[in-house]
Parts: sequence; C-alpha cells; structure tokens
Amino acid sequence: MAYTFSDATLLTYEIANNFLGEGLFSLNSKKNISIRGILDNRYTNLDSDGVKESIDKIKIITDSTFGVYDDIIINGINLGKGTIINVSFPRNNPIRIGEYVYTIEITNDADFSYAPTGLVYGNYITGISGVISNFDENFRFQYENDGRYNYNHEINIRYFDDNSDVITKSKNLAENLFNDNVSLGLIGSYSGIYKDLRNKKNYFTESYNLIDKSCSFSKNIIIDTKSNDNYTNRVSHNITLDTNGKITVQENGLITALDNTLNFTAENYFDNAIANSYTRCQNLLTTYSQKYDLKTSDNLYTQPFDIGKTINILDNSLSYRISYVNDPAFEGNLINKYNINISQDNRGFQVYTENGEIIKVGQLGTMSNLNDIKNKYQEAQSRASSAYPTFKYINNSLSFNLVNNYYDNIFNYSLEKTNDNSILDNDPYYKSLDVKIEDQAPFASTKEYIIPNKIPKNLLFLYGNNVEIGERNIMINGTLNRPNSNIWYSPTSFPVQGLKSLAIERGLDLVSTESFIDNINYSYGSDYNFSFNVNIKYLKASGGL
Repeated sequence: MAYTFSDATLLTYEIANNFLGEGLFSLNSKKNISIRGILDNRYTNLDSDGVKESIDKIKIITDSTFGVYDDIIINGINLGKGTIINVSFPRNNPIRIGEYVYTIEITNDADFSYAPTGLVYGNYITGISGVISNFDENFRFQYENDGRYNYNHEINIRYFDDNSDVITKSKNLAENLFNDNVSLGLIGSYSGIYKDLRNKKNYFTESYNLIDKSCSFSKNIIIDTKSNDNYTNRVSHNITLDTNGKITVQENGLITALDNTLNFTAENYFDNAIANSYTRCQNLLTTYSQKYDLKTSDNLYTQPFDIGKTINILDNSLSYRISYVNDPAFEGNLINKYNINISQDNRGFQVYTENGEIIKVGQLGTMSNLNDIKNKYQEAQSRASSAYPTFKYINNSLSFNLVNNYYDNIFNYSLEKTNDNSILDNDPYYKSLDVKIEDQAPFASTKEYIIPNKIPKNLLFLYGNNVEIGERNIMINGTLNRPNSNIWYSPTSFPVQGLKSLAIERGLDLVSTESFIDNINYSYGSDYNFSFNVNIKYLKASGGL
C-alpha cells in the first residue's frame, strides 16, 4: 500500500549517493525529505467534547509508518519507493487542529544496476531481485603464530522491508557470496589455498535485527598452508637418549578434519597419519645423529612400541602419540625383558626365580595372533629347565590386562622353582605335602597322696612304678590337586584316611607301640590348602623309648 500525502508542504530535501567500497561503484542514491501537513479535526469533532477523534486519526498515522518499503506519493506525484523514518507532532495539543511532520527516505537505483559485470561476484550482485538499503563487506586474512592462516569474511546486509521475507533474502545472498569463487589477489600465492579449502571445514556466525531487518553474517576458515586435503595434521617430535644408548622418537599429532559435515570424521584420517609417521621419525633421528655425531648404527624399528589417541568430537579433531625405538632388545614386533634371581630360603632350600615382561607392539585391539607371546614364555620355561632340571615349580604364570575389549600391550610372567622336596609331581591327591614332627620328651608320672594334719602341706608326690609318658605332634600341611573338569570348584572331598595313615606311620616311627591318639584336627578351604594335625601320647619302654 503506497504512502499518499495531500496538501503537504516541503520542509527539507537532501540527496546522498552511497558507494560500495572505496568508490568502486554506486550502490544507490538516497533522498531524505521532510514534509509537513495539517491535522484538522474540526469537522469530525464538532462538539469539541472529547479527544477520541483526534487520537484515532493520530493512531492511523502512526500505525501506517512501520517502515515498510513502498511508493511515496506526495500531492499526487510518485517520488519512488521509500520508507517512513519518523513522524512527529510539533504542537503540544493537536486536538482540533495541529501539524504533523514526516521524515521520508527514498532510494533510487538500489538493485546494483551500476555494478560492472563480473568485477567481484560475477552475476550474483547484478542478479539480485529486490532492493538493498545497506551493504557492507569485510575480508580479513592474517598469519597466526602457529603457522596457519585465518580467513574471515563478514557481510552486513539490509533489504528494504517490502512486506516480503527479507531475512531469507539476506541469508540467500550471503550464502551465494560466501560460496562464490572470489579472486583474492591481495593474498598472493595463498589465494589458491583459499580456493581449495573454502568449502572445507568452516565456522559461521549470523545475527538478525527483526526491527530494521538488518542482518550480519561471518564465515571463518583456518587455512593450513601445508594441506589441500580433507584434513590437517600438525605434528611435533620428542627425542629421548637413554644412558644405555637406546634412542626413542615420539611423534605427537593433532588431526583436524576439514570436512564440512556435522559427523565426526577426524578418525577417518588416523591410519593415514600413522602410516607416514615412521618416515618422519626416522628422518628426524638421522638428522639428529648427524648433527651431534652420535654414530648411531641402528635405525628405528618400523613397528611402534607405543601408540595412543584421544578423540575430541566437539571440534572434529583427534590427537595421537606414537613412539619408535632402536632398542637392541626389540625382536620383530615385541620386546622381551627379564631378570633371573637365585636365592636360598631359611630352610636351606634353593629358589630359582625369573620375572619378565613381553611388550607387544602394534595398535591396541589388532593382536589377533598371540603365538609369539606364547613362544617367548616357553623360552623362559626352557631356560629354567636347562639350568635346574631337578627343581620343581612353585609358581608358573602369564598375565595381561583386558580393558574394554582391548589388550594391554604389556604381558607379565613369573617362573619360580625350588629343590624343596615337599613339592610333588604327578601325585593323584596332593600338589604339595610337608610333614613336621615335634616331640616332647617322656617325663615321669606322679601320684598324689593326701596326708591328714601334715603342716604345711597336705599332699605328697611320689613316683609311681617308674611310668614315663612322651608326646608327639605330627603337623601335615599342603595343597590338594585341583580337578581337571572345573578348577574353580571348591574341594568337595578330603583324604582324611590317607592323611591319618601318613600321620600314624610317621608318628609311630621310633616310638613305643604302647601309644594312643590323643587328638586329631584338620581344616581346608576353597584355595585347596589344608592342614592336618595329630597328637600322639606313648609310654617310654624300659631300656629305651
């Protein structure tokens, strides 16, 4: 609906030409006009009793000036399309007759018709449908401290409000301008990098003013000059030289995906970054050795001995570490370290001990075949058998961790052998059996006699028939064999009779046949360890035990 004014008086008239950039071309021409009109309520408010009629007319005027862009018709002349910027009432009491003042802005040539074809944006600017009140644009391309370049493109747009969806028009225009193949000659050789990466990972901000319909858009891209792929990888290295001559090179990397997607894609490039890490680390070791004249003869082993990664879903990045070593203990795809100790316990028995670790190299979760671990463990058993063939095992174990379906890289094993004869081999009942005997020498038995009126004592102790009684304790300790069917079952039976016979056999050795069992007690638990104790008392035989 056009803005129509009758009997208006011109107050002011100004013309301003707006240019895009530094006088690049004319964006539009704006005319600012102020007009004055008479607000006459004498014919509608004849009785002068109220102010309703005046208020209604003022309301009609103010309601019609909500900033819509439309034709401006003054005293029958169409001045073009424009917007009502302001309306005011100079007199304080325009109840019957008063004045109103309109400030109007009329825009001409607001469709970029003067823009030279293809100068900046090809056909996007000259093909804009509709008219634009303001257009402002800013490019920023700067070098960052970490060696990357930061590209920022800002656009501010305001369409005239013609009762259409000007917010969507602004968004569509900004999208076209952001995606256009802009020729950025000012950044020299890096303009090609921008063209390669402008559709990769980028960040947008946008804001809208729903009152004046102005919109602001910003697009930001971090450009890595070393990459024109779908990801960047920023790496750093650490070199460690041990006192034994072993050199370790660790690479730390940060993979940032440039895919312009909401999905996490950084992990897609992890394997590729790892595949190229050995060459980078070996080249660094070569340079390091030559610079400091280390005369390093061993190259890094191609298999890493340590690897890990951390995922950051929020910024679509992945950090990792990977280490290579020239350790002479490195055998193929593992390292086997162990130490052997020979000792003697307080009972005089010798103990052979080997404790070792097997470091399995390779990415966690990829170790489907563990035969090499088994072979190194069997080599340790062969060493123990060759050195002490008659010794028997006390402990023989191999352990590793299983966390969230991933094997830990380090396997630990322990071998322990002894010449203690209490350790049994191939016994149907016992894994170990130890018998100890304690004797209490025979002593004379006494008999008590009560003597009346004997002071100070009323008891008399006399030897009776030269009887002497001795005592023997047989203590049997050991471990039962676990069943082959299910080693986790607790023992359900206990060889009481067998242990009793063994105790009697050992207990009657070298003692009188005139003996008796005074007490038996035993215990065993789910760990298959047991104790069996027998107490025997016997008479001292004449002339001996």
